[in-house]
Amino acid sequence: MGTQVEPIVGDDKKCRLYPLFPFESGKRFEIYYMEMEPGAHRLSEKCLVDNVTEYLFIQQGALKITVGDTAATVQADQSI
Repeated sequence: MGTQVEPIVGDDKKCRLYPLFPFESGKRFEIYYMEMEPGAHRLSEKCLVDNVTEYLFIQQGALKITVGDTAATVQADQSI
């Protein structure tokens, strides 16, 4: 990845979340780089701030994402 940021590792050890610009009071954004191995699963926590929009950019592979009752599969070079 080219950075010295320590990852947050998921319980299943298949997901690594690198906080590049983590949440700070007064900022209106945060940026993470995430690596997921095949079969990895991650449940995103509720955001501490209202009216947050999350963007995902898939570089490689595919990602199935579910928000509420809506599911979508996002392929490499796509975003959601």
